[in-house]
Amino acid sequence: MAKNHILRSSDTKIIATDSLLTAVIVGLLLYSTNIVHPIFCFIIAFLVAAGMALLFYTRVGYWIVTVLYSGVWGILWALIASALSNNNAILEWAAGIIACVASIFLHRAARRFHEIVSEDSIVSKDP
Repeated sequence: MAKNHILRSSDTKIIATDSLLTAVIVGLLLYSTNIVHPIFCFIIAFLVAAGMALLFYTRVGYWIVTVLYSGVWGILWALIASALSNNNAILEWAAGIIACVASIFLHRAARRFHEIVSEDSIVSKDP
């Protein structure tokens, strides 16, 4: 039987956010080098973002993306907490750990949603 894949849902927004973040960073880094034409920066950034989104749906890629981006979100929120709290180390660590754990759970929810849709999506049409 054919499997239906739904890539757009409230549970999969974390993947879109991670891919968009990757595209912006890659595009800006390429653009800042002044070696690559801006349209190629955009194309390469789009391809990298699409690759990261597709990588998420493989077994090994899921763990790579989850660990990598959960760490990135943890560091980002730790830096924000540090800036807002005048370098309070306890708040910095707490924000980083909470953001990292929350990101892991969000990635897991997106993966579970994809697995459920892939396995249980038998569509029957009545004549």
